[in-house]
Amino acid sequence: MTNDLCIEVNARLSEEDAIPLPRHESFLSEDGYQQLEQLADSLPREHVSIGYAGEPNYLEVGRFLTDVESAKVVSGSASEEAVAIVSSAHVTRFYKQVLELDKIQCHRIQYNILGEGCFVGYHLDTDSNPDYLKAGVI
Repeated sequence: MTNDLCIEVNARLSEEDAIPLPRHESFLSEDGYQQLEQLADSLPREHVSIGYAGEPNYLEVGRFLTDVESAKVVSGSASEEAVAIVSSAHVTRFYKQVLELDKIQCHRIQYNILGEGCFVGYHLDTDSNPDYLKAGVI
């Protein structure tokens, strides 16, 4: 991750709601991606037809960290490893620079399996947690 990438992402966030970053230009290393994929494969999945905000969905979800009442580790050591990856010093530094914030906290970490015919219904993450500022999708 370079400072130039942080500046570019920050500028684009002021104009756009979502910014796709190519995997090879991301703030997460290839090793980090592979570790998250392996951890995700180890988790149980559940079918979700209604989201936290009441929106219709049709997908499979595996959960590392939930925040229905408060942030809670769901799947033991796999969750703790995933939290460590997405909140590492390197990744946190990226979030702080891009969002121009002093403090960053992960509230929810999950993975979604979307096959043919699957979808996530329109919603705002702040509908289920008004404290959310931004959502990151890896």
